[in-house]
Amino acid sequence: MRKMTPIIMLSIFLTLIKLVPAYAIDPTAPPASPTGVTVSGVKDTTAYVAWDPVPYATQYSIYVNGNRWLGLTGPGVELTGLQPNSQYSVYVTAANDLGESGPSSSVSFTTLPPPPTMPNTPVVSQVTDSSASVTWEALPPYQQIKVCRLYVDGQPVADVQPQAGGLQAADLQNLTPGVHSVAVAGVNDYGEGPRSTPAQFNIRSIPAPTGLQLYNHSEDTLWLTWDKSEGVAKYQVLVNGQKVGETAENNFMVKGLQPSRAYQVGLVAIYSDGNISNTATIQAYTTPAPQEITISSYISAINPYLNDLMPAFTILFAIGAAFMVARAARTIFRGGKLRII
Repeated sequence: MRKMTPIIMLSIFLTLIKLVPAYAIDPTAPPASPTGVTVSGVKDTTAYVAWDPVPYATQYSIYVNGNRWLGLTGPGVELTGLQPNSQYSVYVTAANDLGESGPSSSVSFTTLPPPPTMPNTPVVSQVTDSSASVTWEALPPYQQIKVCRLYVDGQPVADVQPQAGGLQAADLQNLTPGVHSVAVAGVNDYGEGPRSTPAQFNIRSIPAPTGLQLYNHSEDTLWLTWDKSEGVAKYQVLVNGQKVGETAENNFMVKGLQPSRAYQVGLVAIYSDGNISNTATIQAYTTPAPQEITISSYISAINPYLNDLMPAFTILFAIGAAFMVARAARTIFRGGKLRII
C-alpha cells in the first residue's frame, strides 16, 4: 500500500474543513448583523420575513414594531397574528454564545385588508324588456372594497365603483328576453371574495297600461284615470318624462303645473315580480289662469259690446219709467190726507 504524500494529506484535510458547518467552528466574537432582509407573502394577518444566513450565528431574533421574537434558528420566519390594514417595521439580529449582533436594516410593509365576505343577495327592480336595476348592501368599510363585480348568468359583466352610503346600485342593459340571474362579489387588494346568492328575474315585454285619459283639468292640475290591470303592484306617473308620483290606484292628480301649458303625461305599470310595462302616453293641457275682476277690467270687457247693448238699455229705461208713472197715478187724497195705496 502506497503511503500518502504530504500534499495528498493536506488536500484531504482542507476538504474535511469545508464539510464542517461554519457554526461548528468556535467564533471569537458575536456574529455580524444580518443582511438581505426581505418581506414577502404579505396577507391580512401574516407575512414571511427572510434574511441571509450569518456565519457563527446560532440564534436569530426578529423585532416587529420594536417587539422581540426569540428562538429563531433559521434565516426566515412567518409572522402571524398581525392586524389587517396595518403598517409594520421589522429588523433582525443574530446571536451566539458570545453575544448578539447589531440590528439589520429595517424593512417596512403594510398588511392587506381582510378578504371580502359574501354580500347579501341583491334585489332586482325596474325590469323592462331589455334592462333591470340591481341594488345590494355595501360590505363593511374595513374591507376596503375597490370594486363590486357583477355576474349575470354566471359571467362577469361589470366592475362597479363603491358608492357612498349603505346601498349600492347598478343598471343592467341589453338583456335578452328570458329568465336571468345576477350575483355580486367584492374585490379588494386581497382578491375577490365569494359571490352572493344569485337573484333571478325575468325579462319580458309587457304592454302599456290601457285607458289612460284626462277626465278634468284646471290651470295647475290634471286629473287622470286609467284601466287597472291584474298583478300590478303600483303605477308610476310621468310628466314630460319625469316621475311625479306613484299610486296603487287607477287614478292620480298631478298638481303644481303652469296655466295654459301642454304636458306629455306617461303611465308605467310596475308588477309584483319587478317587471315594468311599456309606457302609455297622452297629451294634456292646463286651462288659462282666471283673471282678477276689477271695475276697469269689467269696463274693458264690456266696452266692445256697448253699441249692441244700447237698445236693450233704452227699453229697460222706458219700462222702468212706465212703472213709476203708474205708481204715481194711484196716489189719491182720502179724508183730507194724502194716501198712497
